[in-house]
Formats: sequence, structure tokens, C-alpha cells
Amino acid sequence: MLEEPTSLRIDDPGVRALFTEAARLQSWLDVEAALAQAQAELGIIPDAAAREITRKAQLKYLDLAARAGGPGAHRPSTGAARLGAGSCV
Repeated sequence: MLEEPTSLRIDDPGVRALFTEAARLQSWLDVEAALAQAQAELGIIPDAAAREITRKAQLKYLDLAARAGGPGAHRPSTGAARLGAGSCV
């Protein structure tokens, strides 16, 4: 995965890691997992669905090759949704 330009301007390797594409994508997945858990607590989605979403909210389940070149790759709201669409099947 290519590093983001911001990460190239930072000397500290620990801080630099926060700005990689992988870190950004994982943070989106973390938000999706937190949202699923909150929705389950409110009864909006079943608990089992929230557990499955949380379990699969990891980069290893995403098709990163599709993100690299497919339509919507540079539009986070479309690209992230499309990447996750088959992850919970």
C-alpha cells in the first residue's frame, strides 16, 4: 500500500504510521464497528449482526486491489461501502 503524502513529511515513524492508507482504512472500519455496536444496543440491528460486523472490521477482509483502481476508489463514501459490501457474507 502506498503511503499518503502527509506521512512522507513526518520524520517520526510512530506518527508517520498514523497517516498511511492502511491506518485510514482501519479507522473507517473501527467507526463502522462502533456504529454497529451502538445500533445493536439501541435495538436497530440484531446483536449477532453487530458481532459479525465487528469481527470482520479488519483490513484483511477487504479487497484492497478493487480500491486501488475501481470506480469510486477516490471517493471514500462510495469506495468504503463497496469494499465492505461482500465482507460480511
